[in-house]
Amino acid sequence: MKLSGKLLSRFARSEGGNFAVVMALSAVPLLLGAGMAVDYSRATNHRATMQSSLDAATLAVLSLPKTSTQEERASKLQTVYAASGGKGNAALVSMNIDNVGAASASATATYSAPTSLMKMATIDYVTVRVKAAASKPPQLTEAKFTLDTASGYWSKAMYLYGKQYGAKDTDADEKLMQIDYTYNGKGGPKGYGTTTAYTVTKDAKGKEVKTKVQEEVCTTTNPTKFTTGYTGKIIQETSGNTKYETKCVTTFYGGATGAAIDVSKMNNLYLQMYVNDTKKTYRSDDTTTSEYLYLDGVEVKKNQKVDIFSAVPCGQVSSQAWEDGGNALPAPVNNADFYYKVTGKCDYSQKTTGIRLTQ
Repeated sequence: MKLSGKLLSRFARSEGGNFAVVMALSAVPLLLGAGMAVDYSRATNHRATMQSSLDAATLAVLSLPKTSTQEERASKLQTVYAASGGKGNAALVSMNIDNVGAASASATATYSAPTSLMKMATIDYVTVRVKAAASKPPQLTEAKFTLDTASGYWSKAMYLYGKQYGAKDTDADEKLMQIDYTYNGKGGPKGYGTTTAYTVTKDAKGKEVKTKVQEEVCTTTNPTKFTTGYTGKIIQETSGNTKYETKCVTTFYGGATGAAIDVSKMNNLYLQMYVNDTKKTYRSDDTTTSEYLYLDGVEVKKNQKVDIFSAVPCGQVSSQAWEDGGNALPAPVNNADFYYKVTGKCDYSQKTTGIRLTQ
């Protein structure tokens, strides 16, 4: 009985050793499974950060100047990617600007995420890859203003103002264009005069420089009968028994065909009209006065702010006008007093309006 007891005890001890070995061997895949879960979770977190960082970097590439080289764009991509917390390296796959200024860019980022418990299976790292793509439509880069016949008994001036990229809110807006109108004093139902358009720049000392590009001189007479066969611009009106005949002559200067304004570096634009006689100011970006502006014959709706970048169509001519306050609004466009045409030229721009991720 004692021998049997010893044998049984040995057997028990022998079984216990095998059980421990079996348990140890069984723990390996369990640990690997747990390790994979931990490492996968880390990789997933890296991927989310990498994706958001690459998205931001790809968008930043589309805000560089058109003249930037591929190397400069690739450097910008990596800089923004890293600054945003992205792991590994970002690479610019493509950057294209078509003949009308539409742009697109694509990029990838790769990171070898180190493992922890998966090293037990000789897996030292997990490769994480992300992709991003973005596009941007062409933007207004030039607005050319060509004055049409202005009218009214009140002298006035229209301006184009803008503020460049990177300018502080406290920085003064830049005057880019000016059109002056002076009544000729000859009466008539609407009254006409001399209108002069200027481009406005600054010299090296910051002093304003006005360059005359167009002038229209309207002369009004009271003929006994209207002129016939006149080939130039002529306006014939009758008020009561009095005839008013206004002949307008337009002159361009320096080979210009209007006030062509480079707006490629501008972040915002607005039009303003100041009426000298009433001391009133109307602005396209002021919802309390923007209704005095007409876009292609349609009066701007009350309490609406006008985006000049949208109001000037690409490659097309827009007929616009201002009412100087002499007529109550709403009113048809033929009651307006300051008429001009504006032509938009669009190309690639650093402006980010319309930019979007496509992947």
